[in-house]
Amino acid sequence: MSLEWIPIYRELALKIPDFRNRQDELLKILKELKEKNLPVIRLLDRDANRNDIPLKVMDPFTFFANFNRQVKFENRTLILQDIKEKLDLKEDVPTDFGGIPIADNRSSWFFGWKYMREENNIDLLWDMAKSAITKKVRKIDSVLFNKCLKMKGVSPINLSMGCFWFNPDEFLSLDSVNRQYCMDKYGVDLQASDYDSYIRLMDKVKNVTSERFPKISYDAWIYATEDETSEDSETIKDSDQEESDEKYYWTYAPGSKARFWDEFYTEGIMAIGWDELGDLKRYKEKEDVIKNFIDVYKPEQNPTNDALACYEFAHEIQKNDIIFAKKGRTEIIGIGIVSSDYYYDKTREYFKNVRKVKWLKKGSWFLKKGMTAGKTLTNITRWKDEFKYILDLALGSEYSTELSEKEEINDVSQDQSYSNQQLQPEYTIQQFAEETGFDLEDIRSWHRQLVRKKHIVFQGSPGTGKTFAAEKMAKLVISKTSGFFEIVQFHPAYSYEDFIQGFRPVSEEEKAGFHLELVPGKFLEFCTKAQKTDDACVLIIDEINRAHLARVFGELMYLLEYRDNGIRLSSGSGLFQIPENVFIIGTMNTADRSIALVDHALRRRFAFIRIRPQYKALTYHLGKKYPVNSLIQVLEMINKAIGDINYEIGISFFLKDTKDLKKNMPDIWKSEIEPYLEEFFYDNPQKVDAFRWKNLVNNELKDWAF
Repeated sequence: MSLEWIPIYRELALKIPDFRNRQDELLKILKELKEKNLPVIRLLDRDANRNDIPLKVMDPFTFFANFNRQVKFENRTLILQDIKEKLDLKEDVPTDFGGIPIADNRSSWFFGWKYMREENNIDLLWDMAKSAITKKVRKIDSVLFNKCLKMKGVSPINLSMGCFWFNPDEFLSLDSVNRQYCMDKYGVDLQASDYDSYIRLMDKVKNVTSERFPKISYDAWIYATEDETSEDSETIKDSDQEESDEKYYWTYAPGSKARFWDEFYTEGIMAIGWDELGDLKRYKEKEDVIKNFIDVYKPEQNPTNDALACYEFAHEIQKNDIIFAKKGRTEIIGIGIVSSDYYYDKTREYFKNVRKVKWLKKGSWFLKKGMTAGKTLTNITRWKDEFKYILDLALGSEYSTELSEKEEINDVSQDQSYSNQQLQPEYTIQQFAEETGFDLEDIRSWHRQLVRKKHIVFQGSPGTGKTFAAEKMAKLVISKTSGFFEIVQFHPAYSYEDFIQGFRPVSEEEKAGFHLELVPGKFLEFCTKAQKTDDACVLIIDEINRAHLARVFGELMYLLEYRDNGIRLSSGSGLFQIPENVFIIGTMNTADRSIALVDHALRRRFAFIRIRPQYKALTYHLGKKYPVNSLIQVLEMINKAIGDINYEIGISFFLKDTKDLKKNMPDIWKSEIEPYLEEFFYDNPQKVDAFRWKNLVNNELKDWAF
């Protein structure tokens, strides 16, 4: 077991509290690292107008995250070496980071943007860090611990992880690798929501094992890297073809029983284990791999197949080769094209031997009778004609032929610069107010609620501009950022399969049949797209209450309340967590009698904002061309007669065709306003007469006569 990282981590942890009032010195170290082209955290903050400003604060957790996140091994070493020299640390920089939980690159900060964080947030992190560094876990102030958990950017997972970095013998990290290991090994589910539940979790672990927390974390890391792809079966024999410019075909197992398939498909990679062999490029011959394989793993059986897979993965697969991802010996679950050279990624916790792949199709297709593919990696080029029918089924015969003959893929860059992403145009609160008629203070309040809650619903009667307001709010949120917004409309037939994910039939024309394919729904597609930026992304759900929300949302009901947690979806795929930068705005028509009331469970997960008719918007949009004062007066009369804010007449009826509104007003009134009033006053039809067009056009609305 290698835990050589602990001494220098403890030395740095004990020293870093001295920089509480010298945060600029820590930032200077990071800026100088960046100037050396080393990957550090983002050093730009955001002000209230979403403008980039220099980052002026730093806390111990975020500082440690610079060398404990998803960056290459050599970069982690160089970063820590530089910090050691600048801070005059005595302990050695480790040659192995095995067992250290790592932060997600997309959320390495332990605090939010400047415009989101509260004034005391950074101080709380310094207080928490000092306590974690110098105290026993049971001496930690539970109130302080729980206050940190309520902060933007802090969760039980990353807070426990950071405390483990500082003081690994006192704190157990709740990262996903530890969680899987402790569940499988000890039957303990490492999920906590506050200090007390965290203490109870650690007690449970201590009751079932005497191992130190660093040893548990190391064993979990080893457990995650184990490859279980051995299958005793007759397999397709290896191909001994000479090297040529020909495109090769391969079957490939993304872990035992394809357990990493969803992860690899999402990341656009293929990867294999046997990580302790190190960088496979250093083995020049197959025999070198076999010899070292035996030295490292001491297998009971001849490791020829596994060693050959390692050699071929690093040396023989080429860019533009075709990959058939498989599950078991007879099922193909994905098709892709290799798009990068081999690389050994030390930043990964497991399966560190990696190639980029452009995955073209995901599904389920079975090999013909008598064909099997049992090894982790097999060159099937000599049998490519037998596999051609799967390409035809999955991609269509025309495209599969083109793919086989001349498809070429350029190398994929591993990093996409944040600054290269296209920014949205600026959209201000003032513009929002002018275009909608809403008060500036109301808009600011809505914006604050969206930032705080992350999920809001604009509710109101017909025509009050709920969807219009939602779109303007989305534009405000993504102003001058690389974020985006999209709209989906719910309806009674909308389902979990439409919104989250589900199996869909995909036709197989040649067989006049179909196969089922797991397809992501609108929300999963949106979240995948949102992960490509750090900025806010907004999903607008129009008519949110017209669907059966408990059925449509499924596990999302849990995730909306516990945004920092992940949960396994009903399909059995990997854990899903709503990205930090995803916001939801719903709209709800309060006059729709055909739908059930929104239950209290949903109301607890959203902030509900009442939208009422904004007559000022009529003046803004129509005042220069039409007599809006009389129209506003009549609408006020009607809404007073209605006497229920859930059924008021809104203004959007008159904003759809402003060019010929006076000409179209009789039709709008008689075909849209009057039927609505007839339905509302169905038990007292005489009330409608005063508001019929034929009466109004000769009186209150005579200046609208055409």
